[in-house]
Amino acid sequence: MLKFFLAAVFCTFSIFTRVYSQSTKEDPRYTYAAGLNAFSGFVVKHDRYMGHLSPGVTRGVELQINKSTYGHQAWEQVFRYPDVGFSLSYYDYGSEKLGVSVGGLLFVDFFVFRTPKLEGLLRMGTGLGYHTNPYDRETNNQNVAVGSTFTQSMQMRGGINYKLTDNWKITLAATISHFSVAAFTQPNKGINIVSANFGCIYRITDQEVETFPLQEHYQFDRKLKFNVNFSYGLKEIPPIGGPKYSVWVLSFYVNKQVSKTNILNLGMEAFDNAALKEEMNQANIESGSIDHKRIGFTVGHELKLYRISLMTQLGLYAYRPYKTDKPIYQRLALKFYAGENVYLQYGFVTHYAKADHGELGIGFSF
Repeated sequence: MLKFFLAAVFCTFSIFTRVYSQSTKEDPRYTYAAGLNAFSGFVVKHDRYMGHLSPGVTRGVELQINKSTYGHQAWEQVFRYPDVGFSLSYYDYGSEKLGVSVGGLLFVDFFVFRTPKLEGLLRMGTGLGYHTNPYDRETNNQNVAVGSTFTQSMQMRGGINYKLTDNWKITLAATISHFSVAAFTQPNKGINIVSANFGCIYRITDQEVETFPLQEHYQFDRKLKFNVNFSYGLKEIPPIGGPKYSVWVLSFYVNKQVSKTNILNLGMEAFDNAALKEEMNQANIESGSIDHKRIGFTVGHELKLYRISLMTQLGLYAYRPYKTDKPIYQRLALKFYAGENVYLQYGFVTHYAKADHGELGIGFSF
């Protein structure tokens, strides 16, 4: 597995070299850096069935590619010129049950403070994970953490960079990494890793780039916008290895941009969750006596970074005849604006941090 990871690192560097060579000629608005760090930590035993999976130390390495911003977009100015980038991480859990994992992330490094020598950063990232030893009924039935070879991956990090020279930095950070499939496949208790990272970053770009100051009079669209969103997901319920059931969500909400990067929204949505209907069948509830459909009201926020935004919503079920979980739910989603009136959305719905389902959607704004 390590050989495949090193091959992926080589391919990433090759692609980055080509992109970098083109961007320095065509778009000198950014600078680029590459970093490598090692980490050591442990798998969090967030469930009583998790203790046997990785009792030892989790170790690994991470390659990252950074693009530094200088305020050419409004969101870059508001967040004080963050870095955006891609990282590829290799996790060795020291456990045959979990095996090893590879995580690929797109991330944003927000700088909490900057001095001539020190930088304090907060990282948020999301992407995909690959796992060598997922659950298997015959060969690995004790791995209740991940039931699929591929999962979602998320990461949060707090760290400090120390500048040795104009081109070299050393970095020290504390990181929380997460892998799960949002109930797409069972079992799905997820893997949470807490680790300490230490490494170095080398700035590849030689030229200096002008920094644009914050534009106090930046104009944004202050009109109310009405949105309709169609989402679809698949959910597996026990017993393990059973079929996947469809989840349809139709959402209507109104939003208003209140600052350069902040959007507030309020709406309602309807759920048609076939997994709930199957749960009713397993519980021998007569068809038609209780409806499996649901209606909820939501209030939320979008953090908009140019064409991409991070949306968080808090929902309350107003109609929920089949009461198997809590009446309050949460949504975390990424939105990509393909134009002024169309966007794509990917995210997941949870009940008190327990994943209910993942969803992929398309939305229209008018």
